[in-house]
Amino acid sequence: SVSVKVSNTGRVDGKEIVQLYVSALNPKVERCVKDLKGFAKVAVPAGKSANVELAVTPRDLAYYDVLSHRSRADKGEYEILVGASSADIRGKAVVKLESDLVFED
Repeated sequence: SVSVKVSNTGRVDGKEIVQLYVSALNPKVERCVKDLKGFAKVAVPAGKSANVELAVTPRDLAYYDVLSHRSRADKGEYEILVGASSADIRGKAVVKLESDLVFED
């Protein structure tokens, strides 16, 4: 899972949508640069902070392989990105998948 702290530095209560993206580093096939895998809307009172936790599973690293007609995640590194939008990324982490995974759809 990914945990992020969202702070409201303003004087008015607010809401934020935290978005989680996955990006395959050096993919074997052409893939989305940033693939949206989860999001959460959080209310944050003025001057306060809130923690948001989003789950990331091995299946979130997968793509649909048209040749095998199955979803698969290839061995390698993946960047986990968190932000307010795909253009406003505020945190990153890299995870490594040690072996190829094939999912029965």
